Order: sequence, then C-alpha cells, then structure tokens
Amino acid sequence: MSPHLPLHDGWTLRAEPGPQVPPRIAGRTAPATVSGCVHTDLLTAGLIPDPYLDDNENRLTWIGHADWTYRTSFDRPPAGDRIDLVCSGQSSQSSRSTVACGSG
Repeated sequence: MSPHLPLHDGWTLRAEPGPQVPPRIAGRTAPATVSGCVHTDLLTAGLIPDPYLDDNENRLTWIGHADWTYRTSFDRPPAGDRIDLVCSGQSSQSSRSTVACGSG
C-alpha cells in the first residue's frame, strides 16, 4: 500500500491578473485553507470586508469573475514509481494543473 500524505497545509491563494481584480488585491498572495473558499481565505487575510454585512456582497461580485490560483509544494515520498494525486471537493468550474520539479 502506498503511503498517504495529506496536503491540507501550506497552501496560498492569488488572483490572476485581470481588469476585475482591485489594485489592493492584484499581485498579493494570501494563506489559504484547502478545502476552502476564496471568500473565506480573503476575509481571513483581511483583504475583503465581511460579505454578509451591509452591501458588501454586491461590492465583492468581482471575486466570482476573477481567476484564482491555489498553490502548495511538497516533497515526493521516496517509495515507488507511482504517485496518485487525489483532488476531492473541487468545484466543477475549476481546473487542475500539476508542475513537478526535481533536483538530480
């Protein structure tokens, strides 16, 4: 049986550049929770006001129109040739990409 390596910690979140991303958010990286939500990650980082207060929900609609990147890194386990990267709880509107870098 392959070793199990949870990847819940060490994630960051960043908005991809675009006209809908406010300048105070553009280029910023924030700690993220996986599995989680862009809104709660931005709120926890102090980058947006509470979406449930006053008219904030309307002021934050740009979040749903922006592209977001969640990122983490980990050391490859030493055992075997095969690694299964299992992503669960992912939105149907999301995509995944994996970039592997190694040193030899």
